[in-house]
Amino acid sequence: MALDPKPLELTPKERRRQNVWKLFSVLCGRFVEVESFVEYLVWLSLEFCPEVIFLCERPCKLEGKVDGKNQSYRPDLFVRAKGESGPVEHLGECKKSEDCVEVEPNVWRPPRWDVMKALVDPTGLPLRLYTDGDFAEQRIAVDNWREALGYIADEAQRPRYELRELVLEQYQRIGQLPLGEVSASITEWEPSEVEAATLWWVHQGRLEFDWNERPLGRDSLFTLAPDDANWGRA
Repeated sequence: MALDPKPLELTPKERRRQNVWKLFSVLCGRFVEVESFVEYLVWLSLEFCPEVIFLCERPCKLEGKVDGKNQSYRPDLFVRAKGESGPVEHLGECKKSEDCVEVEPNVWRPPRWDVMKALVDPTGLPLRLYTDGDFAEQRIAVDNWREALGYIADEAQRPRYELRELVLEQYQRIGQLPLGEVSASITEWEPSEVEAATLWWVHQGRLEFDWNERPLGRDSLFTLAPDDANWGRA
């Protein structure tokens, strides 16, 4: 069963009930709504993961019989990423670590996992579990990108091509600078605009610098390295 991922709209009832987080996705070029802080963390991290080339929230609703009962499941994410022999894809489920149980040593699963897997299997896609525990060691980097996203989204929606070139010229002429010094060195533009253009180039992998005492560059982007068991299929 081929899957054509398209984001399902939240109903008014879901908007009232869910903990909805909204962000602008530079990768997708549009605003995205996710239904929990864990989903927000996962999306933000995958948004800046070098391997990821496409994301879709609530990509489909799957229905069928499982153990003789009518069941339905709406995955949280569809992920397409670079693979050695071409793009690979998987569906994602986002849960708090505390909501999962250890079914065997170091293997944790949320409620209804068997039902989810049974409904996903006909698509031919793997189902990957994401939890907030996946991001514990990278939270500072994730928080940096969370702060940077507003600037990058602003530049994506209102591109300042002339300023982008000025920023690159400044880095080529002077070298690596703290973000504040870059914005102060280009006086004909507002500091926030210079910062947005600079962070845009960081997102594109052209620049890097230290921010909040942590390196911010393509090498510091959060990454979930593909593996045969979880990442996806060609």
